[in-house]
Amino acid sequence: MSPDGSRLLILLLFLILFRAFTTSAEHIIVEVNDAKLKDLAEEDAKYKKLCDFLSAPSAMLNTFSVHRALSGICIGTVLVYLVEECIKAEAVWHIIWIAAAVLAGTVIVSVFSDVIPKRIAEKNLSEKAALRTMPFIRALMILLSPVTGLINALSFVLSKIFGLSAYAKMDVVT
Repeated sequence: MSPDGSRLLILLLFLILFRAFTTSAEHIIVEVNDAKLKDLAEEDAKYKKLCDFLSAPSAMLNTFSVHRALSGICIGTVLVYLVEECIKAEAVWHIIWIAAAVLAGTVIVSVFSDVIPKRIAEKNLSEKAALRTMPFIRALMILLSPVTGLINALSFVLSKIFGLSAYAKMDVVT
Protein backbone atom coordinates (compact mmCIF):
# COMPACT_ATOMS: atom_id res chain seq x y z
CA MET A 1 0.00 0.00 0.00
CA SER A 2 1.31 3.44 -0.91
CA PRO A 3 1.85 6.20 1.67
CA ASP A 4 -1.38 7.82 0.45
CA GLY A 5 -3.24 4.56 1.00
CA SER A 6 -1.81 4.28 4.51
CA ARG A 7 -2.93 7.82 5.32
CA LEU A 8 -6.40 7.09 3.98
CA LEU A 9 -6.60 3.93 6.10
CA ILE A 10 -5.57 5.87 9.21
CA LEU A 11 -8.13 8.57 8.42
CA LEU A 12 -10.82 5.93 7.89
CA LEU A 13 -10.02 4.29 11.24
CA PHE A 14 -10.08 7.68 12.98
CA LEU A 15 -13.47 8.54 11.43
CA ILE A 16 -14.93 5.18 12.46
CA LEU A 17 -13.60 5.51 16.02
CA PHE A 18 -14.88 9.08 16.30
CA ARG A 19 -18.31 8.01 15.10
CA ALA A 20 -18.26 5.07 17.50
CA PHE A 21 -17.44 7.34 20.43
CA THR A 22 -20.17 9.79 19.42
CA THR A 23 -22.72 6.99 19.05
CA SER A 24 -21.81 5.70 22.49
CA ALA A 25 -22.06 9.20 24.01
CA GLU A 26 -25.43 9.74 22.34
CA HIS A 27 -26.76 6.46 23.69
CA ILE A 28 -25.52 7.19 27.20
CA ILE A 29 -26.99 10.69 27.29
CA VAL A 30 -30.33 9.75 25.72
CA GLU A 31 -30.88 6.70 27.92
CA VAL A 32 -30.16 8.43 31.24
CA ASN A 33 -32.68 7.71 34.00
CA ASP A 34 -34.63 10.99 34.33
CA ALA A 35 -36.01 10.28 37.79
CA LYS A 36 -32.62 9.32 39.21
CA LEU A 37 -31.03 12.34 37.53
CA LYS A 38 -33.57 14.70 39.11
CA ASP A 39 -32.83 13.22 42.54
CA LEU A 40 -29.10 13.69 41.99
CA ALA A 41 -29.67 17.25 40.72
CA GLU A 42 -31.21 18.20 44.05
CA GLU A 43 -28.00 17.21 45.81
CA ASP A 44 -25.27 18.16 43.32
CA ALA A 45 -24.94 21.23 41.06
CA LYS A 46 -23.13 19.22 38.37
CA TYR A 47 -26.16 16.99 37.93
CA LYS A 48 -28.39 20.09 37.91
CA LYS A 49 -26.38 21.33 34.90
CA LEU A 50 -26.87 17.98 33.19
CA CYS A 51 -30.59 18.09 33.99
CA ASP A 52 -30.82 21.59 32.48
CA PHE A 53 -28.83 20.46 29.45
CA LEU A 54 -31.23 17.58 28.82
CA SER A 55 -34.38 19.64 29.40
CA ALA A 56 -34.43 20.88 25.78
CA PRO A 57 -33.04 17.99 23.74
CA SER A 58 -33.97 19.06 20.19
CA ALA A 59 -30.69 20.89 19.46
CA MET A 60 -28.70 17.96 20.80
CA LEU A 61 -30.70 15.40 18.81
CA ASN A 62 -30.39 17.51 15.65
CA THR A 63 -26.64 17.63 16.21
CA PHE A 64 -26.48 13.84 16.47
CA SER A 65 -28.48 13.50 13.24
CA VAL A 66 -26.19 15.92 11.40
CA HIS A 67 -23.12 14.15 12.78
CA ARG A 68 -24.38 10.74 11.61
CA ALA A 69 -25.07 12.10 8.12
CA LEU A 70 -21.75 13.93 7.81
CA SER A 71 -19.70 11.09 9.24
CA GLY A 72 -21.41 8.66 6.86
CA ILE A 73 -20.52 10.86 3.91
CA CYS A 74 -16.92 11.27 5.08
CA ILE A 75 -16.43 7.58 5.81
CA GLY A 76 -17.94 6.58 2.45
CA THR A 77 -15.79 9.09 0.57
CA VAL A 78 -12.58 7.98 2.27
CA LEU A 79 -13.51 4.35 1.66
CA VAL A 80 -13.99 4.96 -2.08
CA TYR A 81 -10.66 6.80 -2.30
CA LEU A 82 -8.97 3.97 -0.39
CA VAL A 83 -10.40 1.38 -2.78
CA GLU A 84 -9.36 3.58 -5.71
CA GLU A 85 -5.83 3.66 -4.29
CA CYS A 86 -5.63 -0.11 -3.81
CA ILE A 87 -7.42 -1.46 -6.86
CA LYS A 88 -6.25 -0.96 -10.38
CA ALA A 89 -8.61 -2.87 -12.67
CA GLU A 90 -10.46 -2.53 -15.95
CA ALA A 91 -13.36 -0.08 -15.98
CA VAL A 92 -16.15 -2.63 -15.49
CA TRP A 93 -14.33 -4.57 -12.77
CA HIS A 94 -13.25 -1.32 -11.18
CA ILE A 95 -16.87 -0.27 -10.61
CA ILE A 96 -17.78 -3.73 -9.31
CA TRP A 97 -14.83 -3.68 -6.87
CA ILE A 98 -15.79 -0.22 -5.62
CA ALA A 99 -19.43 -1.25 -5.17
CA ALA A 100 -18.41 -4.41 -3.31
CA ALA A 101 -15.98 -2.49 -1.10
CA VAL A 102 -18.56 0.16 -0.27
CA LEU A 103 -21.13 -2.52 0.57
CA ALA A 104 -18.66 -4.40 2.78
CA GLY A 105 -17.47 -1.13 4.28
CA THR A 106 -21.02 -0.10 5.12
CA VAL A 107 -21.59 -3.34 7.01
CA ILE A 108 -18.27 -3.03 8.85
CA VAL A 109 -18.86 0.64 9.70
CA SER A 110 -22.38 -0.14 10.94
CA VAL A 111 -21.11 -2.87 13.22
CA PHE A 112 -18.08 -0.99 14.58
CA SER A 113 -19.51 2.53 14.74
CA ASP A 114 -23.16 1.93 15.61
CA VAL A 115 -24.01 -1.52 16.99
CA ILE A 116 -20.99 -2.28 19.18
CA PRO A 117 -20.76 1.25 20.70
CA LYS A 118 -24.42 1.06 21.72
CA ARG A 119 -23.81 -2.30 23.38
CA ILE A 120 -20.77 -0.90 25.19
CA ALA A 121 -22.84 2.12 26.26
CA GLU A 122 -25.54 -0.20 27.61
CA LYS A 123 -22.99 -1.59 30.06
CA ASN A 124 -21.96 1.92 31.11
CA LEU A 125 -25.37 3.56 31.39
CA SER A 126 -25.25 5.81 34.39
CA GLU A 127 -25.81 9.39 35.31
CA LYS A 128 -22.08 9.68 35.98
CA ALA A 129 -21.27 8.53 32.42
CA ALA A 130 -23.81 11.03 31.06
CA LEU A 131 -22.14 13.76 33.08
CA ARG A 132 -18.75 12.83 31.61
CA THR A 133 -20.08 12.91 28.02
CA MET A 134 -21.83 16.28 28.37
CA PRO A 135 -18.73 18.46 27.59
CA PHE A 136 -18.00 16.41 24.47
CA ILE A 137 -21.60 16.73 23.28
CA ARG A 138 -21.59 20.49 23.93
CA ALA A 139 -18.39 20.85 21.89
CA LEU A 140 -19.90 18.80 19.07
CA MET A 141 -23.03 20.98 19.16
CA ILE A 142 -20.90 24.12 18.85
CA LEU A 143 -18.77 22.64 16.07
CA LEU A 144 -21.77 21.51 14.03
CA SER A 145 -24.02 24.49 14.82
CA PRO A 146 -23.57 26.17 11.40
CA VAL A 147 -24.66 23.01 9.57
CA THR A 148 -27.42 22.28 12.09
CA GLY A 149 -28.67 25.86 11.79
CA LEU A 150 -28.71 25.62 8.00
CA ILE A 151 -30.67 22.35 8.12
CA ASN A 152 -33.13 23.80 10.66
CA ALA A 153 -33.67 26.86 8.44
CA LEU A 154 -34.19 24.67 5.38
CA SER A 155 -36.66 22.43 7.23
CA PHE A 156 -38.53 25.54 8.44
CA VAL A 157 -38.86 26.84 4.85
CA LEU A 158 -39.92 23.43 3.54
CA SER A 159 -42.46 23.09 6.36
CA LYS A 160 -43.99 26.40 5.35
CA ILE A 161 -44.03 25.44 1.66
CA PHE A 162 -45.84 22.17 2.40
CA GLY A 163 -48.21 23.75 4.92
CA LEU A 164 -46.78 21.95 7.95
CA SER A 165 -46.40 23.51 11.35
CA ALA A 166 -42.75 24.41 11.79
CA TYR A 167 -43.13 24.52 15.57
CA ALA A 168 -45.18 21.39 16.19
CA LYS A 169 -44.32 19.81 19.49
CA MET A 170 -43.97 16.06 19.61
CA ASP A 171 -44.92 14.05 22.65
CA VAL A 172 -41.80 12.88 24.41
CA VAL A 173 -41.95 9.57 26.17
CA THR A 174 -39.28 8.86 28.74
